[in-house]
Amino acid sequence: MICTIKQIVRENLIKMVKDHHIFVVGSSRSGTTMMGRILNKSNKIFTLKELHFFSSISPNNFNQKIDKKTQAVLLSKLFCIQNEGIFNVSRHVHYLKEAKKKLQSKSLTSLEIYILFLRIVKERENVDFICEQTPNNAYFLKEIIKCFPHSKIINMVRDPRAVLYSQKNKWRRKFLGANKIPYSESLRSYFNYHPILTSQLWNTSVSHTLSNLDSSMIKIVKFEDVLFSPEKQIKEICKFLGIKFVKEMLSVKKIGSSSIEDNNIDEYIDKSKLDMWKNGGLNSGEIYISQWINSNFMNRFSYEKEKFRFKPILFYFYILIFPIKLFFALIFNLKRNTNFFRSLKRKILKK
Repeated sequence: MICTIKQIVRENLIKMVKDHHIFVVGSSRSGTTMMGRILNKSNKIFTLKELHFFSSISPNNFNQKIDKKTQAVLLSKLFCIQNEGIFNVSRHVHYLKEAKKKLQSKSLTSLEIYILFLRIVKERENVDFICEQTPNNAYFLKEIIKCFPHSKIINMVRDPRAVLYSQKNKWRRKFLGANKIPYSESLRSYFNYHPILTSQLWNTSVSHTLSNLDSSMIKIVKFEDVLFSPEKQIKEICKFLGIKFVKEMLSVKKIGSSSIEDNNIDEYIDKSKLDMWKNGGLNSGEIYISQWINSNFMNRFSYEKEKFRFKPILFYFYILIFPIKLFFALIFNLKRNTNFFRSLKRKILKK
């Protein structure tokens, strides 16, 4: 049976909003991908690729009606990202025909298009839950809680210094097995990294989380806890989601690391790379900046601060190059994000 907007959005919108989706969110490089793979081991769950709907591809106002052409473009982008990844979203024109077949109404919002897409995939995969693992959704928790009140949110939190180390080396991903990543994306990752900017992004992500803690929809999961006691933590997560734990959840592919080559074989979750940031991965300036910006939240999550002799020259160096890095980060991100400045406000200014 063909799944159309008219059938789904018009007649079953209430049912769609009541769908029990799963959102895995958190600061980038906090273990969201790993968690998505763990949950995907359940036959009740299908984990999507990172869609970046709220932060990158949707119009500014999720609830504003959009014309039929814009609807088709948005839906085609979602199809494209799911099949080919966010790096190839420009190829969405190849999915326009498929998108237009699903569209039979003239007055829809971008949010309704997003809901439709989730339902299409859910029906196609014949599962009970769709798992959306875009990390940046952490900055849009209020919208997710309001629009999907029957869903569950797994909020990953990781030591900000480990996040700093991973972001610092993210540009190397192309040379660690991720051959499909464009060189332009490697450059974007390189310019996106700066200890001040990355630390502030972690801080804002956690701030959004804590400001929504009164919601029973959210479960905070520390990345380190999963690595130290995977079976215990995953069983607790399964209980929170209302699904059955299976042993296969303890073995996932190690793909996406910024420090080791991709391994397409399922391996047991381990803590071997937990403290790479301590072993020369970060210099004293980077560690100082991370601890300075995130001091209160580090205490909140019991991340012990390192004591060391600080070299002021490194701090001044990062202050000096910050405007340069920020300028190039703006240039490389403007092209990728439809609503870059709104996303920037959420990530930096907590608005």
